Amino acid sequence: MVASRPGQQKVSKRTVMIVEVAGKSQESLQRFFIDRGYRALITQDPERALMRFKTWPRPDLLLVSAQIMQEPAIKLFNSFSKDRYLARVPVLMIGSRKRKQWFIDGAQTDDLRKVLLMPFKADTLISLVNALINHSMSLEDS
Repeated sequence: MVASRPGQQKVSKRTVMIVEVAGKSQESLQRFFIDRGYRALITQDPERALMRFKTWPRPDLLLVSAQIMQEPAIKLFNSFSKDRYLARVPVLMIGSRKRKQWFIDGAQTDDLRKVLLMPFKADTLISLVNALINHSMSLEDS
């Protein structure tokens, strides 16, 4: 276990891969996860992220930001449901509440693929990330 800030739950070294094109947002997301005991990998390229999940060891979760890059983000998000090898990888896409209908229409959500609309609380993000990773792990154990 890795120690975290006082009052926060401890998290084992899980790895989150973040797909984000904006430099400031990359830094913020990476720092957010590192501060909570995660390893955080960053890429701007959805194809590179997809390839990273086809190697071992693969990250525990993919976090896709659809703030700037919308069509490539949703294509990447949906590709995990279609690929048998990647179907058990949890994927979380974050985006603007203003585009809620776009996400409803385009994102293929299921037990391991969720959309989180901004603004959201940090605790909500961490809870959802942990729930998705835990659910994925329980599928691998069965």
